[in-house]
Amino acid sequence: MEPIKAFVAHSFTVDDANVVAVILKCLSRVAELHPRFSWEHAEHPEPTLVDDKVRALFADKNLFIGICTRKERAISPSALSRPLFARTSLTAKESDFEWKTSDWIIQEIGLAIGRDMKIILLIEEGTRLPGALQGNLEHVPFNRNAPEKCFDALLGMIAALSLRVRSASS
Repeated sequence: MEPIKAFVAHSFTVDDANVVAVILKCLSRVAELHPRFSWEHAEHPEPTLVDDKVRALFADKNLFIGICTRKERAISPSALSRPLFARTSLTAKESDFEWKTSDWIIQEIGLAIGRDMKIILLIEEGTRLPGALQGNLEHVPFNRNAPEKCFDALLGMIAALSLRVRSASS
């Protein structure tokens, strides 16, 4: 049976530290209980370029797990207007802005697709799906205040991958 080796992408910002830690703790527990599952992320600083470090970490992985937290707001240009007396400014209704995850995680998802990795996306509620190629992937929604409520779906996806890997190698 082929092992499941995951790369986990996530935010390293202070405001996401608690929610990310809860999910990483769950993945560590899965690794303890499932001897053919392991995961790694780009946490430890190294004297190298970050993109080189990430590509090296991807090298032997067959699963990408992206923790997509709300990082930035995006808006369609058609929703913007110029105020009459402030021609160098743009305005919009707050409801026209959408939350999105970081561009870095979106790029890592693209890299995972290009490497033909299996993909599990955990997407914070209220965050738009990341990109057209990635937007049609099945994902696990989570609530920032109770991320543990998504664990059943996350574990189900890992179990489904375990069964798929097992039947492919049988």
